[in-house]
Formats: sequence, C-alpha cells, structure tokens
Amino acid sequence: MTDTVLTSIIGALGAVSGATITAAATILTNRSKNSRLYWKSGRESVIEGIWKGSGTDFFTENGTDGHQYTIKLKLKLNGRKIVGEGDLGKNAPPLELAGGFYDDSYIQLTYQSTDQARRQMGVIMFRVSGDGRKLKGHYAGYSPSREIFVVGSVDLAKI
Repeated sequence: MTDTVLTSIIGALGAVSGATITAAATILTNRSKNSRLYWKSGRESVIEGIWKGSGTDFFTENGTDGHQYTIKLKLKLNGRKIVGEGDLGKNAPPLELAGGFYDDSYIQLTYQSTDQARRQMGVIMFRVSGDGRKLKGHYAGYSPSREIFVVGSVDLAKI
C-alpha cells in the first residue's frame, strides 16, 4: 500500500471520527441551550474538586502527529452548571470551562482560552466512572498554536 493511499485512509478515518464527535457535541449543546437547565444528577458532588491526567490528539486536520499533554482541571458546581478552569501547562493561558451533566454518567463541557486573542475553544464529553474518581472522554477543538482542528482523548483522576 502506498504512502499516499495510507495517508488518505488515515485522513478519512480522522475526518469521520471528528465529524461524529462534533455531531454529538452539537446535539448535547443544543439540548442544553433548549432546556436552559442541566440534568439534575445525584452524582454532582463527585465532580467538584481537582482532576489531573493526560490527553492525546488522535486526529489533526492536516495529518501531522498529535500532541500529548498533561491537564489539570479545577471544577465546581454553580447550581446544576459545572464551571471551572483548566491548566495545560507550557505557559498556556488557563482555559475557562462550563457545562453540565447529560445524565448521571456523562458530562459535557465547553472550553475556551481566558486569553481572547488566543482563539482556543472546543468541547469535551466525559464519562464519569462508577466510583466517581475518574473522568474519561474525548474532545474536539481548535489548537491556536498549530492553527488546526484536533480531536483526541483525555483521562483524568481526582486528586
């Protein structure tokens, strides 16, 4: 199989993955906009606190290698809404996060850079583990440092 064919196949798979995550994020976002309320979950108390872990891009729109990074989130509840701040290190400005529970097991957060000139934004969908100590999910967003759209996975543990 030639490099061109292999690159085309990988690009197509990435595009399909990105489109699927984007469609799911749009549905979740529209659901929360339409109801103006987030799901009242019995698991809300497990979300508050500091979460730390890592993320990995598995798709970049230009086909370059994805980045791996560490991430630290500080999340709290404001009514049913989850708000917080994210730290990606590497002298990057903090991320502002907001969202809520989709149901008892899933949360959706949008994020954007606190530096408006940076133009970093996206959405993360997490599954909350049974014991409430882990968040595992996927993100789709824009990387301003690379000027591309990215899709990836993230695994966090409560500290």
